[in-house]
Amino acid sequence: MAAALVVVLALWPACGCARVRQWREARASAAAAASASAADAAWYERLRNIVPDDVDVCGLMSAGDMEAILGQQLETITFSRHTYDEGRVALSCYLRLTAGTPYESFPTNTLEIMYDTRARERELMEEVNAFDGVSNARPVTAHGLEGEGAAYEFSSNYGLIWRYPDGYTIKFRMDKTHIASPEDPTDTFLIPLLQRITTTVHAAASGPPQGETVYPPRPTTPPATPTP
Repeated sequence: MAAALVVVLALWPACGCARVRQWREARASAAAAASASAADAAWYERLRNIVPDDVDVCGLMSAGDMEAILGQQLETITFSRHTYDEGRVALSCYLRLTAGTPYESFPTNTLEIMYDTRARERELMEEVNAFDGVSNARPVTAHGLEGEGAAYEFSSNYGLIWRYPDGYTIKFRMDKTHIASPEDPTDTFLIPLLQRITTTVHAAASGPPQGETVYPPRPTTPPATPTP
């Protein structure tokens, strides 16, 4: 897997920076257009400040870079990681995205990223085809990555799983919202995201165990004032 990381690091400037630049230019254009109306400008500022660009997303990348790949504004980030027997690690990263964004987007409400290791009992495609309710399962490749991948679909979401030679897997689940005609996000969003986080996901999962943490923090309800 180490060789794959070197290759991906070399590939990222070519495959990711253009997307980041285009997304930021589109967002800047949207901001300029919004300035024509005070109400629109206030709405845009509220969206932009929900999760600032420099916020860390589950140890994988910055919020600005994540939004650039997905083309949507993050609303909340929920993160946890665990360490199991023999030093095995696992990570869960659950993202909610805003439905109304002033730039091009794939219409989805949520994206879940899971990283862990499991016993390899059968071939990946055989495993995927055994999922209850799965359809359109197919093998996929990701340029520069070692391992094997599969994309698939359920009635309510799209999925992608990648199995590395060391037994670790990354699984993505992107919900459908039916706001627009379904558009398979595998090649345009999920594989670029896989290529980007391959270099960071194991380190992100290897930190101290952490229970579920949400950003922005959930508001706390002050204790009720005792009645005299």
